[in-house]
Order: sequence, then C-alpha cells, then structure tokens
Amino acid sequence: MKNDQNLSIEWIDAVLFLMIGNAEVTDYKLSDAELKVIMEKADKLLAFSLGQGVMYTSDDVNRKVQNAYNWYMRIQENVPEDQLDQTIMAEFQRVAKALKDEDWFNPTFAENIIQEMVDIAKADGEVIQNEKGSLNSLADFWGVKQPF
Repeated sequence: MKNDQNLSIEWIDAVLFLMIGNAEVTDYKLSDAELKVIMEKADKLLAFSLGQGVMYTSDDVNRKVQNAYNWYMRIQENVPEDQLDQTIMAEFQRVAKALKDEDWFNPTFAENIIQEMVDIAKADGEVIQNEKGSLNSLADFWGVKQPF
C-alpha cells in the first residue's frame, strides 16, 4: 500500500487486520468460530489476490492470518491499559484510511469487505451493538451503505 508512509503492508494483511481487530475489540474476545470464518475469508482473499491457477497452501493462509494477528497483538505491547482501546482504534482508522486511499479502492471492494466482516461478527452468535456500531462506522468512513 502506497499512500501512508508508515504503512508498508499488503492489502490482504490490512484487511485481515481489520477483520481480526473488529472481531476482538468489539467484545474483547476472538472466538474460535470467528477465527474459523477469518481463516475462510483469508483463503478467499489469497485466492483472489494470486489469481486463477496460482498454487498456494493452507500454510500460506495460516501465515497471512498469523501476520495480521501478530500486528494486532504488537499494538497492545507497551501501551497502558487505559489507552489500549484508543490505540487500537487509531491503528484501525489508519489502516481503513490507507485502504481507502488506494487507487483501486472502490465501493464494491468496500461493500464486500464489510459484508465479510458482518459474516465474522455473526459467527459466534448474535451480533452485539459494538460490532454493529463499528461496522456501520467503517461503512460511513468508506462511503458505502451501513450493514445494520
């Protein structure tokens, strides 16, 4: 990604970071059900990114998800507990903006990613108000229809 000098990551890593961050920070728990759906979404994103006929393995998918998870966890290091939510949200916003600033970013991409995140939110049962609010805010920021 090119538009944020402090953000030298691949778009898949950025999307997976948003997925993991939204799943965890909205209820402070990344459930097994959510993680399973994130893995499925990662597989789909990787297949799309690489194109038809390009081989990849489940290890490649696992590595992508692990990279995004490690990024999310690193944010929490050396941050006072009373500043943790604000620090995570600042990074979440920074990543969302970096994606939005890409030349290829468009409403179809945004709507698809938000729908993928809705699927993750539904994975562990009822979608709670924090999840709804977070996804609606992201949709507003990206200029697309709110999912809730």
